[in-house]
Amino acid sequence: MAPLIQAVNATNVELSWLQPINPNGKIIRYEVIHRCAKENAAGYRATTEDEKIVFTEYNTESNTFVYNDKGLQPWARYEYKIRTWNAAGYADSSWTVARTSQTAPKGLAAPRLSLASVYPRKVLISWAPPAQPNGILQSYRLLKNDVLYPFSFDAATFNYTDEDLLPYSMYSYAIVACTMGGCSTSEPAVIQTLEAAPALVDPPSLQAVSATQINASWAPPQIQNGDITKYILKLNDEEYYPGRSLQMLVSNLQPYTQYDFALVACTAGGCTSSISQSVTTMEAPPLNMEAPRLLVMGSESIEITWKLPASPNGKITSYELRRDGVLVYSGLETRYLDFTLMAGMEYSYTVTANNSQGSVTSPSSQIKTNPSAPSGMLPPRLQAWSSKEILVAWDPPIRVNGDIRNYTISIHKPAETGKKTIDFDASHVSFPRRSYIVAELQPYCR
Repeated sequence: MAPLIQAVNATNVELSWLQPINPNGKIIRYEVIHRCAKENAAGYRATTEDEKIVFTEYNTESNTFVYNDKGLQPWARYEYKIRTWNAAGYADSSWTVARTSQTAPKGLAAPRLSLASVYPRKVLISWAPPAQPNGILQSYRLLKNDVLYPFSFDAATFNYTDEDLLPYSMYSYAIVACTMGGCSTSEPAVIQTLEAAPALVDPPSLQAVSATQINASWAPPQIQNGDITKYILKLNDEEYYPGRSLQMLVSNLQPYTQYDFALVACTAGGCTSSISQSVTTMEAPPLNMEAPRLLVMGSESIEITWKLPASPNGKITSYELRRDGVLVYSGLETRYLDFTLMAGMEYSYTVTANNSQGSVTSPSSQIKTNPSAPSGMLPPRLQAWSSKEILVAWDPPIRVNGDIRNYTISIHKPAETGKKTIDFDASHVSFPRRSYIVAELQPYCR
């Protein structure tokens, strides 16, 4: 009789058989013969392997015999028959068919990875069927960085494009192949996306260390997207190149001036600039104070005006106006009216501008007030010089109020109504005398 299949799993088939109905002699041995039937894609038997004796039973006294065929291929068709021997020969049973059950596939290679697109970043994942399906493949699934995708692919799909990836990042992918008997996972394959320009570049931290120097420092970008190849410090239209250093001292700047800095970080994938950050250099003593402008307002007053220094180098805290070296005004105004001056006099003015670090004094400006009539002229001193002469001597006016142009001596005799005058030209600098002898007078007259 054909053997009976008692139990089947993925790699074992257990079968049993009975002694022949007609032994026709003493049974000396039983031989278990199997063959494996190869199937085509449609599931039909295409070829059959050679028959093979897999077991011989010499203990023939029992009525029932059992054999467990191990180490079989999963999801394979096996056929078994029993060959019974006596001294005269043998007889074969008919074939009994058994199919091993499905199990997880084997020989699943790691997927092949390639960059499908740089911008946006995409990775093409492709795979091949397992070398030993060990059943009917139901589906494929993907593991990305050890996390299982929430969806699966049918057994006829062998590629997938993963999108929206981060730049300069490592990604690992593994394939999971499943049959009704279980699933197996391939070794992971690893790929790194290309670099891109950094993201989230913070502006530099700025500190004024002097009137002409600013220290800039910064931290690497929060998202570098690659290896930082260089930094660029941008100051208005100028660029400084600190390399990959995280700080730089910028010199040769103007005092008390606002500067706007931006940081540019670069990778092989591009550069990204931060927003700008502002800082003002420290103060320095002011420079280049022009001479004040003077305007004569009359014989006793002068208007003085001035401008901010060409280089204030800080906040001007006060101005000091000096007339002939004497302080006449202190404050923040840039105009002053100086009055109660003397007519026809030359005055010199300077202006000093002050800030927290020092001061600068302008060159001097000179101007004369308008002249006016002299005042404070004392009577002349008289001395009878002879019976016909009188010596007349005098002093300059107490207030000259200008350049003396001439002196005039008036001679009046009380008994007479007329008056005699004598003029002296005093416009020349060389005029030496302020006395005169009046002659041809009458003796003993007033």
